[in-house]
Amino acid sequence: MIFPDELFRHAYQNYQKIALHSQWILILTLVVGGSVACSATNTPVAAQPQVKSTSLAVVPRATTIPPAAVPTGKPADPTAVLQMPKAADVFAMEQKWKDLKIRDYVISVELQAFSPVSVTLTVKDGAVVEALQQDFDNSANAWGQVRAGDKDNSGALYSVPGLFNLVFSELQNRRRSVVVEYDPNYFFPSRIKLGEISSDGKPLTNSGQDFMLKHFEPRKPGT
Repeated sequence: MIFPDELFRHAYQNYQKIALHSQWILILTLVVGGSVACSATNTPVAAQPQVKSTSLAVVPRATTIPPAAVPTGKPADPTAVLQMPKAADVFAMEQKWKDLKIRDYVISVELQAFSPVSVTLTVKDGAVVEALQQDFDNSANAWGQVRAGDKDNSGALYSVPGLFNLVFSELQNRRRSVVVEYDPNYFFPSRIKLGEISSDGKPLTNSGQDFMLKHFEPRKPGT
């Protein structure tokens, strides 16, 4: 039979054993944890690659902007470069036309402008023998009746030599942009597009003109 004093002593001895065991666990935990911490602290950290700050230099690029003719109805830019054909190219095309030695023909040209007009010329041996003109009625939005035109004035502008002279005159005046297209078979201007005339840096309203070939027929001499 165990007396109360012995029971108390027995329990106290067990308590001491448990407390001692707990102290050893705590000490071991602290030692292991400190070792791990020291190991982590002493481990060299791999050097991170340095990212250099690179500023992108803006390199100027040569940009070629083709000069554009001033559109009709839009303000002209006084600083814009006029689009002009080279005079040498126009002379070369004129010489090709002359080499064909065509002196008899019928030509129809339409002028798109503030007051459109269509002109048909009959040319014999280089001279205008007949001029027919048709005016566009803006109020009726329709072409009017064909009527006899002025052979001298019309011939000076709408014949093949007249079209070449128009281009040369515009090149000399340099008042507006000039765009020229040529007939692939006969080498004379099949279209002459003239931009608005600029005066004191301001465009003259409705001053643009567009001459367009509608028909051309060479004829045998004497017909």
